[in-house]
Amino acid sequence: MDERNLTFEEFKHLSQQEQQERYKDLSEHDRFRARISQPSALGHIMCNDCIHYHKDATCDAFPNGIPKEIFDRGEHDTPFPGDNGIRFKPGLKW
Repeated sequence: MDERNLTFEEFKHLSQQEQQERYKDLSEHDRFRARISQPSALGHIMCNDCIHYHKDATCDAFPNGIPKEIFDRGEHDTPFPGDNGIRFKPGLKW
């Protein structure tokens, strides 16, 4: 098995079995991105309903990954550091 770190982009293209085996090879941030990209049994993730969301735990406001704090808050309709003035807007982009 390749011992180098696996990028989230590479991870997305693996089979479900390979993802389970290679999850540990992701960086901490990419593990978070992988987790929030999966359907949630705990409830609805508001980002899925935002016109700015990109389906891979990134969005127009956070192109390098949506901060965990946004998901913990469950909202992004007020300013957040680094959001470049882009906030939740209902609608589907994809």
